[in-house]
Amino acid sequence: MLSGRSQGRGKTSFVEHRTFFHLYHSFHRLWIFLFIIFQGLAIIAFNDGKFNAKTFRDVLSLGPTFVVMNFFESVLDIFMMYGAYTTMRRLALIRIFLRFLWFGLTSVFVTFLYVYVCPK
Repeated sequence: MLSGRSQGRGKTSFVEHRTFFHLYHSFHRLWIFLFIIFQGLAIIAFNDGKFNAKTFRDVLSLGPTFVVMNFFESVLDIFMMYGAYTTMRRLALIRIFLRFLWFGLTSVFVTFLYVYVCPK
């Protein structure tokens, strides 16, 4: 007895691996938040707790850090889904690569803005 539902794909894009990168990928928002908070608090602490124009320029370095970490996360998406590309739906695959291109372009643009617009 075969039901009509058995003709479907089953589980798609599921590959079981456990590495540090998978742990990072599972909690990427938490890691990004912790790293950004640590960087911002360290900048304020090393400026003696004073929030002046120099401190503000230093805190602006959080922007490139944020977009580069999101770009790293999209690179991990591409590498960790490698075994599942044959079973993925085309729209999901296109979304992953568009996300990679978007974060690549924004990381270059925001880093360029920080380096050239905010002189030390």
